[in-house]
Amino acid sequence: HLFRAGGGHRQLDSTSSPLAWLDSLNQEDPPPPVRLESGDVLVLFTDGLNEAQCPAGRQFTTDRLLAAVPRHAHRPAAEVID
Repeated sequence: HLFRAGGGHRQLDSTSSPLAWLDSLNQEDPPPPVRLESGDVLVLFTDGLNEAQCPAGRQFTTDRLLAAVPRHAHRPAAEVID
């Protein structure tokens, strides 16, 4: 997901196969490159993050991740990861 410094976000299209994909894929032309501007935040994650569970057994979920990013986007990346 790409979060723009000026507001808003969008999910970027994948341009390659998943890391664990074993079969070959017929790939179409990739989408045009995306220009990152100062203050933009690019969030890359695997299902291990959004499916992580708290001790009570609730999953973190993609919705919670996407809601958390704008609240912390002004912080250095290392703090956001923590």
